[in-house]
Amino acid sequence: DQGPIAREVECVVEAELAPEALAVTLVHLDEARDPLLRRVRYRRERGRRRDRPVVAPARAVVHTSPSLARGIRALDGRSLFNPFGVYDGLIGPREGLTEACRRLSSRRLETFALCPFRFFMEYVLETGDIEEPELPVDMERTDIGSAYHRILYRLFLSLKREHLLPVTDASLHTAFERLSLIIDDDLTHHMGPIPALVQRARREIIAENLSDALNYEAERTSGGVVPRFFEWRFGFLPYEDNEEATPPLFIETPSGTVEITGKIDRVDVDEEAGVFAVIDYKTRRPSDIGLPTRIRKGLSLQLPLYLVAARDILFSGGLDPFATSHIYMEKPIGKEREERIDLSTSPDIIDAAISHTHRFVEMMHAGVFFPAGVVPERGCRFCEHKNHCRSGPKDIAQIRKDKTLASLGLDTVTQEEEDTDD
Repeated sequence: DQGPIAREVECVVEAELAPEALAVTLVHLDEARDPLLRRVRYRRERGRRRDRPVVAPARAVVHTSPSLARGIRALDGRSLFNPFGVYDGLIGPREGLTEACRRLSSRRLETFALCPFRFFMEYVLETGDIEEPELPVDMERTDIGSAYHRILYRLFLSLKREHLLPVTDASLHTAFERLSLIIDDDLTHHMGPIPALVQRARREIIAENLSDALNYEAERTSGGVVPRFFEWRFGFLPYEDNEEATPPLFIETPSGTVEITGKIDRVDVDEEAGVFAVIDYKTRRPSDIGLPTRIRKGLSLQLPLYLVAARDILFSGGLDPFATSHIYMEKPIGKEREERIDLSTSPDIIDAAISHTHRFVEMMHAGVFFPAGVVPERGCRFCEHKNHCRSGPKDIAQIRKDKTLASLGLDTVTQEEEDTDD
């Protein structure tokens, strides 16, 4: 049993073989010579066991049964010690892949970074959400995040119309009054059929988090930076009569041109300095890994791509980016509410995001959609596709991923490196 892919595969096959009737119990595969067999252990009908090579009769069994041959290849292909193969999502270039992966968003790219197989299921096969009907007991996490975004959008738009931006101590009281009215109106229409007691508790939690965020907004106001644009969309058709169609962000990759679309929660501008910052709201911090490290690993591409889109499309190169931030509605314990990156200290994040985009697009066009399985706590436990995903244990999945990328001539990216940002 020499060679890296020689494996024992269990099967039960009853077959009549001249001159003896054999029960094939173990099939050994060899990558160098026979694609199916190397030797077979067998036993006589009389129950007397002997081991010796019987390649010819065993090959006859398998070659006369195409379904058995396919099954053996599939079992070996799914071995936890082999690189990923066609049975794990390594489908190779296929017709329609280039078109399916031509129009992307930062969310789709981050989904691919987390798990290419999940990207394949959701955006190539378009399987959609797997609905499991049940009586809701609380708002879904996505619905809570949408509520934060809607309320903040309406609040800042209202304050902008009344020239109350940026939020300061002087305008904070008025801002709280507007916030209370908007929360009541929004949640009345969007909380869904959940129990009344839970509705009241969830409303209080959302109101408390938004009030804390508004207080923080007054504290972080500095200099001539003013919130200017809210939920600015690029790459989409207008959905309001007074909205103009905005082109997508075009990125030239070695595999072809891709279109990046998105919606920026907020753009702050300092006219005198000629700079701008991009801010994105998040319900909670996704991990303990710092934001710069997540960007450099390719796990978070949204903010750098949004900086490029705002610079090239919104301001047509007239303003330069100077910072970008995630502001969390649910403040992390022991962490700051805002994760901010100043481009003066991290000037490489845009180039890193573009480089990862090139790499991911190359893999998409090559049909590389293996399951990542390297962050099971965050990525796999609640994944809707886990029942038909062949991701193995965390350490083995990472080894298989590295072997696969090495065999394809692609660089490996380890997602579990030590964080040095915090």
